[in-house]
Amino acid sequence: MKEVNLKDKSLFNISNNITSILGVGKSKTTDDKNGFIIQRENLESNLYHILIMKKFVDAKTKKVSFSLEVEEGNLNPMKVNKSMKLKDLVSVEVCFPSVMAGEEKKIKFKTVNLNGNTREIEVRKDILSTHNPKNSPVPEKPRKRLRRYKKDDVIFKEGDLGNEMYIIQNGKVGLFKDVKDETVKLSVLGKNSFFGEMALFGNPHRSATAKAIENSDLLVISKELFEYQISKIPSWFVTMFKALIERLRKANEIIGSLKQQISESEEKIPDKNKS
Repeated sequence: MKEVNLKDKSLFNISNNITSILGVGKSKTTDDKNGFIIQRENLESNLYHILIMKKFVDAKTKKVSFSLEVEEGNLNPMKVNKSMKLKDLVSVEVCFPSVMAGEEKKIKFKTVNLNGNTREIEVRKDILSTHNPKNSPVPEKPRKRLRRYKKDDVIFKEGDLGNEMYIIQNGKVGLFKDVKDETVKLSVLGKNSFFGEMALFGNPHRSATAKAIENSDLLVISKELFEYQISKIPSWFVTMFKALIERLRKANEIIGSLKQQISESEEKIPDKNKS
């Protein structure tokens, strides 16, 4: 089989090769340079199969990552029989069969995630299903971790990169922000409160400093665990949820900018009592 590393290739060309080998025909296929969706349907067997590939390039670091999703099930009534979502993949290779050598017409994906776990997926032409080779290790379910912080310990600083959120089990945590060479206390959080959640929604830079006000036990939710849990939720709901979070983040930025403008305007207004 011919192996193609997707870091070096346009997904538009890759999707054309895949649809040609799988004989997708008139079923729905959409694609662009950053991803594609391929949907196959078999009315005789009442089955469908969807393959979604996306490519992400960080504007600053130029690092490339991928996501691969497979869904299959019954057409009527609509029922999902198998769903698989692989996200934050650092490497994806697509293996195409050699037509001249008479190899079976199937597409093989070789993936590696952030933790170095490998996974192979095969999509065959003759049947509407996805196959996981037995020799491919199944990643373990990510686990929650408990961290203990002593009073005055800094959990993270404003501007730091992060990929975890925290839920307070015991103790208190203060959030602080530097404003005009002055440290301002934003809030004090207690038991069952959470913070750092924006790191899980595409904003890895911490917007404030978090410090333990007293000895505290924090439950750590990694991005890997978060994505694992959220993969069980219907994709349309996840899309809506992330959109709402992004709108809230932008609204907070606008409110912060307006407050700063008002503060600067008030400073420019002359005090009549002094004149």
